[in-house]
Amino acid sequence: MGTLPNRSRNIIYQTTERSYNPREVFETWLYAASFHRDRNKQPDLAALRTFEPTASLSLQLVVFQLAIASINLEALSRYLTGRPARHRESAQDADVSYGFI
Repeated sequence: MGTLPNRSRNIIYQTTERSYNPREVFETWLYAASFHRDRNKQPDLAALRTFEPTASLSLQLVVFQLAIASINLEALSRYLTGRPARHRESAQDADVSYGFI
């Protein structure tokens, strides 16, 4: 991911030690809670857990934004190459749960 413009406007959580923007919320979940279990990110994970349930909602919004960007990129690629568009399942069919477990 690239740098976020005007970081102060993107801060969504503020603790006494530091602040977290949407990218940092996603990276904390990715590296501390889901795949890598990075020990250096565990304090950030603990800090974000104090903001539950809104931290999970923020994570879901970031993942949703990434999914939309990916779908749009794929649709653009299909349009530019002349391939037919893909059929999309409805949002009601999706059963996806993300969170700071």
